[in-house]
Amino acid sequence: EDEVELPARPLAPIEPAYPPQLRAMGMEGEVEARVVVLADGSVGGAQLVSSSDEAFTAAVRESLQDARFHPAERAGRPVASWVTLRLRFRLE
Repeated sequence: EDEVELPARPLAPIEPAYPPQLRAMGMEGEVEARVVVLADGSVGGAQLVSSSDEAFTAAVRESLQDARFHPAERAGRPVASWVTLRLRFRLE
């Protein structure tokens, strides 16, 4: 999103745990968050953009604590940047 040559991207899929109470209710949803990815690939913080339920938001926040990214690059060097993530909760 920032002016970078290569945007930040997750090293592995970000898969938050489905909140058990919402699974039991058959509820699906989505969380959109803006995440700052630091130059070392760690998450420096997140801002909620939208969420269909607070329990989904909590699950996403928890999963972001351990998330690692390939950092964005500018002029061939890793830099901090913002990325927007949309994480969907779907019952299969």
